[in-house]
Amino acid sequence: MKALELFDYSGNCWWCSRPADSAQHKYKRTDIASEFGRGSYRRESTLIRHVDGELVAEGIQGPNSAHFKFAVGLCRECNTTRSREIDLAYESVVRYVRRSEHDVLRDRRLDFALVFGHDWSSALRNVRRYFAKHACSRIVDAGRRVGDDLLTFLSDRGDDKVFSLEAEIRTDIIEGLGTGASRDGSLWLGDLIGWHAPEDMTMVRVQSHYGVGWLRFNWVYDPLGRDWPDNLRTQVAALPERRAFAPSYDQETG
Repeated sequence: MKALELFDYSGNCWWCSRPADSAQHKYKRTDIASEFGRGSYRRESTLIRHVDGELVAEGIQGPNSAHFKFAVGLCRECNTTRSREIDLAYESVVRYVRRSEHDVLRDRRLDFALVFGHDWSSALRNVRRYFAKHACSRIVDAGRRVGDDLLTFLSDRGDDKVFSLEAEIRTDIIEGLGTGASRDGSLWLGDLIGWHAPEDMTMVRVQSHYGVGWLRFNWVYDPLGRDWPDNLRTQVAALPERRAFAPSYDQETG
């Protein structure tokens, strides 16, 4: 069986093949709590969810809402105990960025030794594994098969040459939401984009992104192992500044 081909896991965990009884959060639960509070979200604190600019849900009550989760696709063991160290690694990065926001934005870089200490290399690998797990759930949610190469890396038994990960600063988000304690909460997922071979329409790679506040993570899963932008392999990550929209008229003219 090929990676990314149409596939039905038939109620089994896509990671270990045991019966699935757990749903991974699309948005990290700790991100939901840090961006919007722990809930419940009522009255003026209620949350809304948009997809492609369309309102799909309002009055979301708390971080465990089904709107924040993928469909059931993992067993509880894989989604909790087996994922614990990669969850903690990712949470450490976001917590550091929140605590050191001024320095990160000023220097436009992340020094993972400041995040994790001397063990930054193995911890950064776990951050990459966290996003690999997220990518796997996106692939399964689209009715596709996760490749053995990506599962091997997720299980910490091989390299990640098929998986690229890049972090960037979104200046358009900063413009719209602000920074610091007064910043409005925001979590966002990009579309899952699939690329096909022109000769037979076989899917050859997928990519998307995950955003928390102004920090965006772009990922690419390419079973052919080609090079894509990736700044999360070394101790210091230089963070490019990008935006989807031109600056406002006031900013352009001062």
